[in-house]
Amino acid sequence: MQKVLITGASGLIGKELISELLNHDFEVNTLTRKKFECNKKVKQFLWNIEKGGIEERAFDGVATIIHLAGAGVADESWTAVRKKELWNSRINATKLLYQKIAALEHSSIKKIISASAVGFYGDRGATLLTEKSKAGTGFLADLCVAWEKEADAFSALGIEVAKTRIGIVISEKGGALPEMMKTVKFGVGGYFAKPDLYYPWIHISDIVSAFRFLAEHEELSGVFNFTAPKPVTHQNLMKATIAESGKFALLVPAPSFALKLAMGEMADMLLNSQNCRPKALLDSGFEFKFSEVDKAMKDCFKTAKD
Repeated sequence: MQKVLITGASGLIGKELISELLNHDFEVNTLTRKKFECNKKVKQFLWNIEKGGIEERAFDGVATIIHLAGAGVADESWTAVRKKELWNSRINATKLLYQKIAALEHSSIKKIISASAVGFYGDRGATLLTEKSKAGTGFLADLCVAWEKEADAFSALGIEVAKTRIGIVISEKGGALPEMMKTVKFGVGGYFAKPDLYYPWIHISDIVSAFRFLAEHEELSGVFNFTAPKPVTHQNLMKATIAESGKFALLVPAPSFALKLAMGEMADMLLNSQNCRPKALLDSGFEFKFSEVDKAMKDCFKTAKD
């Protein structure tokens, strides 16, 4: 039975990942700022990134770390203070993990699977992007580059490093879908009228399965796009959302410049286009349950009704 330590386990992905791992006979530890409600089989430990504190018992017997910790990019406006929080919650957290593990006399840790994001690629239009594509420009790209650099440092400890560039997570429990439904409920499905605006999405069940897949295969390292094999434009994403929701709504273009005026630099999060392919996952033998966005949406709406 492999033991996994998850950081940032109280978020949407973390909670679903806990269930996925427990259902496949993993032992699970979590490392969080404060304890949260979850399965009693999970052992919870605390850390304080600002003060540099970690309950070191969190590492006992752990073979793989799945590092998800990071303040929510979409949670607040990107003021200078907030951008510093987004940076520190990722960079400083990863540095702290490294320092604590490097100081352990005996470590069972063989692998770290560290989160990153498709924001790494910046705004690339319809250009086909794989894990070998270069980094883009802008705050999100710079943040991801620095984040991945900190993860790479673990290789100096003899630990395998896998970096996951996560796309837009589709789930009935949170993420992008509830936000998209806010206007659909009022009969309007807005999409950004920007040419070649690709959204690299992934169903929640596929993303947690992909994390488990990397944990089960210690030999797999490097970069992995955590996106479905068939990205879609924002217009087609909204079209699928409306169609599978069972609600009537008009598909209406919204000017991207208005979003820029309203949100400033934070609009990049919604207007950057990444036509990503999960080449490394597919080449490694991972099989997606949801490759088509309409089937992913149908499953989410069905689950929500159930």
